[in-house]
Amino acid sequence: KTTYKVEGAYRFKELGTRIHSAHATGFRAPSINDLFWPGFGNQNLKPEESKSWEVGVDQAFFTDSLHAGITYFDSKLDNLIQFDSATFLPQNIGKATSKGTETYIKVQPVKTLGLSMNHTWNDALDENGHPLRRRPEHKFTANIDHNLNDKLSSLIGVTYKSGIKDGRYD
Repeated sequence: KTTYKVEGAYRFKELGTRIHSAHATGFRAPSINDLFWPGFGNQNLKPEESKSWEVGVDQAFFTDSLHAGITYFDSKLDNLIQFDSATFLPQNIGKATSKGTETYIKVQPVKTLGLSMNHTWNDALDENGHPLRRRPEHKFTANIDHNLNDKLSSLIGVTYKSGIKDGRYD
């Protein structure tokens, strides 16, 4: 299956602003486990297909020591493969959507230290308006990265995901 992604960006150097956008298609074949796992495989699965687009803006402040940005994304999925807790089999969902925003802020107080925070809001729904399984509505990440020199660096991160549903279970 042929897929594509077209993306572009433009930087307003004097303002420290960058705008960007993308459009893409996707394809995911069912895994061997999805198809043939003994007692839990479904040989009737169709491959997933998707179309998505995004648009965003990034802004640098204070001679590049502070960066912030926001991106809006929108994806349409056909034949999404999702586990069914009633039958214990993977099933195709006719149509689904995933849309939302990704925001970030990154501060570099000194050359060797960076602090960043990201937030993703994802409104992922099936064709009946029900939340998709295993897709959190909110995801927060905070990172501290330290670069002692060009040969030694470290990163410490913490991630929180809100209310991940899996059928009847959180």
